[in-house]
Amino acid sequence: MHLYCTMVILILLKLLQKVIKWAICISVCFPAASGREGLPGEAMHMAAGLQFAGFCSVIATMWRICDKDASQVADYVYKYLFRNGQLDPSEAAAALNHAILHLQEDHNVTVDRWAPFVHFGI
Repeated sequence: MHLYCTMVILILLKLLQKVIKWAICISVCFPAASGREGLPGEAMHMAAGLQFAGFCSVIATMWRICDKDASQVADYVYKYLFRNGQLDPSEAAAALNHAILHLQEDHNVTVDRWAPFVHFGI
């Protein structure tokens, strides 16, 4: 079932990529990012699938994350990417780094909450 859902998502993303070249935000359901014993790299494969579909830059997580952290990281990433008034996708890795530094400023945020965020691509 998960493979079928992933294939449908990738087909839809391929179609969407023709319209939106750089920016996309996708939320993957718990089973895809849970680090299940039988599917240890499924979350990473989703990021690879997005790149295969044509997205040059993908921010993903290595394991399940806190909703609050996801919201904060997305907010910081997009603020950084649009800081000059227009999207600069070549700065995605720097934007993620900027977002993680903000998370780390909160001493209640432990390493297992900021470490799962990764960038793939340019």
